[in-house]
Amino acid sequence: ERIEAARRIPQPQGAQSIGTLTNREYDSYDTHGIHYEDTPRPGGVLPDAAKSIGGVSAITDSSKDYVPIVELTLDPISESSVVGGTFVSGTTRKSFVALTGEERIEAARKSLEAGLKEAGETNYEAASIHFSTGRQQLGDNGWSIDEETMLKLCSEDALASYLNGDLEDMKILIDDVLGRDLTVEQKFRCYEVKMLSGRAAGLIVETLNLGLEIRRQLGLYTPPNKPASTIAILANFIKTNRALGGRSAQDLASLPALTDEKIGMGQR
Repeated sequence: ERIEAARRIPQPQGAQSIGTLTNREYDSYDTHGIHYEDTPRPGGVLPDAAKSIGGVSAITDSSKDYVPIVELTLDPISESSVVGGTFVSGTTRKSFVALTGEERIEAARKSLEAGLKEAGETNYEAASIHFSTGRQQLGDNGWSIDEETMLKLCSEDALASYLNGDLEDMKILIDDVLGRDLTVEQKFRCYEVKMLSGRAAGLIVETLNLGLEIRRQLGLYTPPNKPASTIAILANFIKTNRALGGRSAQDLASLPALTDEKIGMGQR
């Protein structure tokens, strides 16, 4: 129906089929990247359509932006299948829909929720796809549109990328977050991922120093990274015993859950 509707639109002067546009600018693609005279292959768009994705054609409402929506299905679907007007290929289907500002935020938050759900089930590759889609939905100005959601999308994707072995993507995401004017609490998730990857890479001293620096930034007591004397060790051992006050292991396990977020971060 979309193709038939497009074909009823008067053809722009100078429009040519995609096969003849090898050395000149395209001039008559619609928003989905389908030329008025062409028929899409499985997947919904032609191989060269990427160059027009995100553009707004004359038949498009220019007050709205076009961003990708990715939906994951557990079972493979035939490439010839069409679900809800969207061509399906393999286990991932992507459609392009018009979103207003509020719809953009809502879509990104849904992608965040979907990613967190997949991560909770240890499907880190799928989780990363959802987090990445959420950032695309917020767009280039995502940090100014919805900083909280953008921060979570980047931070959680950094962790998912690390657990999925995508260390290059992990580093890009971490550097993006840590390079912004955010509080140490907001950056904590990325700091944590950076320490995990550093430890895995054998950078023990660097990781230890980073952890101590984060504790200091949180305003928590942090011992210096240097050898302690036997006297200092004995003194702190006595101090710890007094703090325990004769409590058993069961008593300690029954203590109320920690509610101070900063102390929890310091312990991690």
